[in-house]
Amino acid sequence: TAVARYEQARTWVPAAPAIAPADAGRRFEQRCASCHGVGGRGDGPLAARLAVAPPNFTQDPWRYVQPDADPAIVVAQIIRFGLPASSMAGHDDLGDAEVAGLARHVLALHGSGPSLALP
Repeated sequence: TAVARYEQARTWVPAAPAIAPADAGRRFEQRCASCHGVGGRGDGPLAARLAVAPPNFTQDPWRYVQPDADPAIVVAQIIRFGLPASSMAGHDDLGDAEVAGLARHVLALHGSGPSLALP
């Protein structure tokens, strides 16, 4: 059900150590840069076609990360499950290590570095 999926998305955390930073960067270029741009500024070649522009990861504030939340966990959850009613699709085909690596990569683009809450 939708309620069960929401609860899963809200409580899920990656259960595997993140892939290496270089691998995460390559995966970001393959899977994310077409919308988010190679530098994470929301300026990928498909960004102009989206109803809502992708966020600029290099700037504050982030739309979906509350001040009291661990940004690495929230970003990992968004990567895995997407954002309902938006162009951000979930990537549940990726393994936990890939999702954790991508989340860390996004945080590195922001300059906040990896969170200790991720394996």
